[in-house]
Amino acid sequence: MNATERPYTLYGCEVSCFTAKVRVAMRYKRLFMEEKRAELPKILKRTGLACIPVVTTPEEEVWQDSSEIIDRLEARHPSPLLYPESPLIARSVDSHSASRAVLRSPSRHLASAIGSIPQS
Repeated sequence: MNATERPYTLYGCEVSCFTAKVRVAMRYKRLFMEEKRAELPKILKRTGLACIPVVTTPEEEVWQDSSEIIDRLEARHPSPLLYPESPLIARSVDSHSASRAVLRSPSRHLASAIGSIPQS
């Protein structure tokens, strides 16, 4: 849990693979969060871009883009690790997860957070 009584708020859509990627990361890190369906006119007004996901932090910062959100979460909450420690593997995992909405990591850091992962 973050050390505040205010939650992170994830704005997105149930069927968005990018929203799912952020949702899984936040749950895996056990962050105090709430999820709300994104209303694109409100997102556009707040961020200047009509795209999801968007996270509002407890301090009212607004983050957009799933990879950027996860990088910021990792910097603020380094434990447990989301990615393997090798930067090359971490970027490869991130790219793969964005296209498939399923993170398959050699170290399997997130496997327990999303349940069973189909094997290729």
